[in-house]
Amino acid sequence: MKALGLAIVIPTRNRSDLVKTALASVLAVHASRLSAVIVSDNSTRSEDSRELGRLVESLGDARLVLLKPPKPLAMTAHWEWVMNRALAMPDITHVAYLTDRMFLRPRWFLEACDLSARYPDDIVSYADDMIQDDRRPIAYAPSVRSGKAFRIESASLLEQSARMAFFTCLPRMLNCIVPRPHLEALKSRYGEYFSSVSPDFCFCYRSLSAVSSIVYLDKSVMVSHGHDRSNGHSAVKGRRTETSEDFIAQLPVTQKLFEGVPLPDVHTVGNAIASEYLKVRMEQGGSMPPLSIDAYLECLAAETMKFEDRELARATRQRLARAGWRPGLEFRFRAIRTWLMTHAHSILERRFQDPTIALGAAAKEPRTTLPWLHGAVRPYRAEEIQSPGIRSAVDGSEHVG
Repeated sequence: MKALGLAIVIPTRNRSDLVKTALASVLAVHASRLSAVIVSDNSTRSEDSRELGRLVESLGDARLVLLKPPKPLAMTAHWEWVMNRALAMPDITHVAYLTDRMFLRPRWFLEACDLSARYPDDIVSYADDMIQDDRRPIAYAPSVRSGKAFRIESASLLEQSARMAFFTCLPRMLNCIVPRPHLEALKSRYGEYFSSVSPDFCFCYRSLSAVSSIVYLDKSVMVSHGHDRSNGHSAVKGRRTETSEDFIAQLPVTQKLFEGVPLPDVHTVGNAIASEYLKVRMEQGGSMPPLSIDAYLECLAAETMKFEDRELARATRQRLARAGWRPGLEFRFRAIRTWLMTHAHSILERRFQDPTIALGAAAKEPRTTLPWLHGAVRPYRAEEIQSPGIRSAVDGSEHVG
């Protein structure tokens, strides 16, 4: 296997308390797999910047670099700025992003690293689990996954995205290890690594349009938390929060949320992803599959079921109805499926009052692995490949790579 020169980038903004957890998990990764850890401080509050400085100094790790842009940047511009600095390091062959609201399971991340070493020209993506810490009691339930590695055709993922089906395997930079040549090819073609309002999904669809396949490790390599301070999670719940207001305020005047979609006034995560898909499709001259309007309306309607504001949910469905949506069998099926999945998830769910205990519980590698699962439920074209170096952590075996 080829040796990696991997840089993990942690962009952060006014969340120095969360960076501590992210950094602890990253620095637990074996030194042979990790060349640099770059914390990029985009904070607007001086107390966060001071705390990050103290944290980095106290850790005293030679791999650790703390950067700060000359002025606070919007999310996309910040991702672009720090990527330029990561790739200015000549020994870096691969880059991974980890947001300040995520932490790694180090042994399983090593397996993703070993896949990148075996397939050095491929994007290697992986899944995540979620701690629901925006409510009390805090809830955590590990996702049930196959534990296997797959090669997935990009064309199949684009077909599914055109039908508003968005899977955990989609490479969004914050859930994958990306080779330098791919990043440099994006820069050469578009003049930038990231663009638009949602740089993660813009990167995703530009990447899928450029490569024939990706490698996917069907394990929850990361865990996300801090959802009460997440712009995306606020949109899922139909909330407006300090974080979401800050995100919107930082957008350049030339950028608009939900640009190019049929219903730009409907504010959901699915609509934001559809906007990025359509932007990249336009860049590609329409070569990607056209968006299914029926699936688009169904997806947006299904998202309203998670809104906490029932009046907002009702008004949004009325807006969808005026656009031609009707609550047919597909919508009812989605509602039943959502209820069943929520109920099944609650069986595995553990509840906590103390956030620190919840983080400790989620950091452990879950044993909820069903090897047959992926093949039974995946609607996209994928071929199983052998994962090198590390056998499934479910059987308790140790890293041998």
